Amino acid sequence: MNSRGQSLVVFILILPILFILISFTYKLSESTVYKVKCENEIKDVIKYGLNHIEEENLNEKLKTLLDLNIDGNKDIIIENKVITVNVKNKLDLTFTGHKENDKIIIESK
Repeated sequence: MNSRGQSLVVFILILPILFILISFTYKLSESTVYKVKCENEIKDVIKYGLNHIEEENLNEKLKTLLDLNIDGNKDIIIENKVITVNVKNKLDLTFTGHKENDKIIIESK
C-alpha cells in the first residue's frame, strides 16, 4: 500500500494549524517587546524628571520625551516631588516614581 498520498493529506490538514501557532507566537512576542519598550521609556522619563525636579517646565519636557518615543494619550502628574506617568495606547501603563534617600524608586500601579 502506498502511504505517500496519506502523508500528503495529513500534512495539508496540519499545515493551517502550524501557521496559526507560528502567527500566534509572533504576535505574542511582538506585543511583549512593545510593552517592555514602553515600560522602559516611561521609567527613563521618570528618572530624568526626578533628577531634574527643580527645573521649570518639567512637565512639558517630560511630555516631549514621551511624545518622541511612545504613541497614545499621556498624563504626567508632578506633586510633592512624586512623578506619576500614565500612558494609554494599546496598553494602559501607570508608573509612579519618587526619591528616597537619594535613591530613585519607581513602582508600577
